Amino acid sequence: MNDQVTLEAYADENRALIHNNRHDEAIAICRHVLRYYPKHIDSYRQMGEAYLEKGELENAKDMFRRVLSADPENVIAYVGLATIFEQQHLIDEAIWHLERAYELAPGNFDINKELVRLHGEANHPRQRIKMTPAGLARLYSQEGLFSQALQELRAVTTAAPSRFDARVALAETLWRAGRLREAADAALALLTPLPYCLKANLILGAAWKESSLPESDVYLNRAQELDPTNKIAARLLVTRSPLPVAQISVPRHIEGATLQAIDYTTPVPSAQVKTCVLLAGLQTAGTTTVREAVRTRDHSELALRAFGAAIERTAESVSIRGPQMLHAIEAAVPGDISSAAFFLCAAALFPGSSLVLDALGMNPTRAALLDVIASLGARIAVLNLEEKHAELVGTVQISAPANGLGTAKIDGALAAQLIDELPVLAATGPFTRGGIRIRDAKELR
Repeated sequence: MNDQVTLEAYADENRALIHNNRHDEAIAICRHVLRYYPKHIDSYRQMGEAYLEKGELENAKDMFRRVLSADPENVIAYVGLATIFEQQHLIDEAIWHLERAYELAPGNFDINKELVRLHGEANHPRQRIKMTPAGLARLYSQEGLFSQALQELRAVTTAAPSRFDARVALAETLWRAGRLREAADAALALLTPLPYCLKANLILGAAWKESSLPESDVYLNRAQELDPTNKIAARLLVTRSPLPVAQISVPRHIEGATLQAIDYTTPVPSAQVKTCVLLAGLQTAGTTTVREAVRTRDHSELALRAFGAAIERTAESVSIRGPQMLHAIEAAVPGDISSAAFFLCAAALFPGSSLVLDALGMNPTRAALLDVIASLGARIAVLNLEEKHAELVGTVQISAPANGLGTAKIDGALAAQLIDELPVLAATGPFTRGGIRIRDAKELR
């Protein structure tokens, strides 16, 4: 499972979750994304949809209003608010919001049908919905009839300055008409009531960027906070967008839940995976077993025993019963033989050298490195060997052979035990007489 998920993939996952009435999971994912991108418009919109489907109308209303403060042309937010106001028996408010949605999506049959129905409930029935001036202006703009579109939009915004959707359309139409200075002025005026209006920030930032004004970055950075992928910038500004489309990922969201005991066979021998499963097993009701074809290092098993956990070990598996409570201990961590491997191999390469390493961990599942170095011809002595919390600790003395290192073969169980030391052994191989042959090291791929 990939530990990173794109915003687009999470949006698709949320749509499926909402469709399947798994609203809390969708909300949790949206909140997770917002921890990394606190102003991400789509996350607020999808959270609004989930709250609405869940019946939490005030939370949904808050989310949709946040969306409209950044994107006053968001059809889903208008439809969502219309649904909420209808359920709250505020029919005129519902009609107003649905009319805005219809202006933005006049070809949407469902919106048209709902608007006809709402007008009927408000006692002014209509057979069909007439296009409003703002809706007509949008159609003009889409056809490239910018003069007619600007005339309609200026009339609407003059009569109703709080029609932020129309003011955004005005700034965009001016931009598309090539009237950059007027577009920038319209966008700047819009940022006073709506400082995080996405399109206003994009238009102003792009216009000032083309004029080489350094303040442009302030507005472009703000736009990226709202839409980190820059897809809206690409649709709005097309080839003149200073913001390249990006694929943005966040860490995968994992929701905590009650764990269940499992019997797990590792596909590739891995001490890290084994440790994760055993630690999870501590929180379960039952016995968790990890099976491995090749025995891997057992530091975690020994440590868990030292902390008071009951663990059972066989030749091919290790089991832990849960739930268990651990107790505190005072322990000294011995030197890591994987870190020492670089010094041990270096000392083994130079005739006449001698090296002593104190307090080195000598766990049998880790000390195979010493066997390999000895098989190459180095002289190794282990001194002062003692046990501390079931871990063997000792002093290692190594000296290089006078005639240089010989040859070695590492495969099977030995390769699994030496997985962390294989890179340094591979680097040592060219300086031996016969080389070091390594097989069965799939985990390094």
